[in-house]
Amino acid sequence: MSELPAHDYALIKVDDYFSAKRKRQFDYIASQGCRFRCTFCADPTVFKRGWYGLHPDRMARELTDHHRRYRFDEIAFQDETFFTSRTRVEEIADAFLAAGLDVAWTATMRADQGARLDDALLAKCKRAGLRRAMIGVESGSPEMLQHIKKDITLEQVYASTERLARHGLGAILNFIVGFPASRTRVCRPRWMWPPACAPSAPTLKSPFSISVLIPATRLRMNCCAMAMFSPIRSKPGPISITSAVAKPG
Repeated sequence: MSELPAHDYALIKVDDYFSAKRKRQFDYIASQGCRFRCTFCADPTVFKRGWYGLHPDRMARELTDHHRRYRFDEIAFQDETFFTSRTRVEEIADAFLAAGLDVAWTATMRADQGARLDDALLAKCKRAGLRRAMIGVESGSPEMLQHIKKDITLEQVYASTERLARHGLGAILNFIVGFPASRTRVCRPRWMWPPACAPSAPTLKSPFSISVLIPATRLRMNCCAMAMFSPIRSKPGPISITSAVAKPG
């Protein structure tokens, strides 16, 4: 991937994006693909569960140049899974520190990856600018997580969030509502905020998005096979979905 030319940000009006976001947050993609098999996502089909990342030195060089030009306050890494490789993440942190890139950044993380991260790496990432991690929880129902083949557990979500909070790092926990379930079953949520994270509640966010049956995804194929969805009419069938998140207290 490092052999590809750099993105040419001169082709867009970067300041217009800052205005739309109401903050000088710079979007950057440092890797391509995903090694996992979530049925609602097109990545397993598009990238064949492959993953490729830019070299950390190139990232530090490009972002230093971009920062000099656009004077942003934060970097938002729009990778599918930024924390795929622990070794690479540490190399990225080292490269940022060596380059003197004094900018805050947010990166994507799977719950199973976060649960395995050691305190030494998180501490180094924080010194290098990490301020929060975005974790795709998707559902508070263990049954639904199995249904969409997310391959994480709620216990891993709790562990990741608590570990981030212990280092003073924020967490953005993304949920998706409206996943088609079996006609004979409703997947009910069991999500509760980890009590240990209550003191850092201001650093926790939970955006919700609506499930969309994307073409070429396993979820859409399964729905078509079960006559829950028509690929021609694109209208969902009568599906019962329950989803919620409970906060502390």
